[in-house]
Amino acid sequence: MPLMTCRHCIRHALGWCVKKKPAHAADKLALRLPDGRTFPLKFDCKHCEMQVLRPRK
Repeated sequence: MPLMTCRHCIRHALGWCVKKKPAHAADKLALRLPDGRTFPLKFDCKHCEMQVLRPRK
């Protein structure tokens, strides 16, 4: 269950958009906060959406 769905995509911001450059696919991206919580990211490239998932402990 995603915590947030957004149209801003980190892959796109890094120049790794699979729609524009299908050769690069970094599937293990995550957001990490200073307190150590890590939020895995899930990408729905067909709809140009990125989901932030529940933090890993």
